Amino acid sequence: MMNLASIVWASARSIVDVDATLFVQLGLFLVCFLLLRGLVFKPLIRLADERRAQTTGMREEAKRLDADADGRTKSLARSLQQTKLDAQAEREKIRQLAKQREQEILRLAKEEAARTADAARSSVEAQRAGAEREAVEQAGMLAGGIAARLAGRPL
Repeated sequence: MMNLASIVWASARSIVDVDATLFVQLGLFLVCFLLLRGLVFKPLIRLADERRAQTTGMREEAKRLDADADGRTKSLARSLQQTKLDAQAEREKIRQLAKQREQEILRLAKEEAARTADAARSSVEAQRAGAEREAVEQAGMLAGGIAARLAGRPL
């Protein structure tokens, strides 16, 4: 068994021996650090910063393009709505013109029908009057003929 003094003396000893190899290792570490910093770490950090800047720039560009697209979409929607309203107004205008034209055609047809009916009435009235005169004349002649037969002599 170990006694207490040997344990204390063993724990008092340093884990790292300070000698010339420590300074050589420290020098090698510094040389490796400086070389790696210049050749690897700085370019890697610069590359990461450039990528971050590009990513940020692309994100800002994407936001700008998105806002531009939203603006154009809204403008297109307004334009489409206005076009629909204009088309509806034009349809209503055409409908009104067609209705007016229909009314005009109906009015002209009614006038033509009235003129035709008046002409037909006048023609029928003239024919009726002519037929009535002819019937009165024939009735007079027939009455004279009947009277002459009844009397047995010409009258």
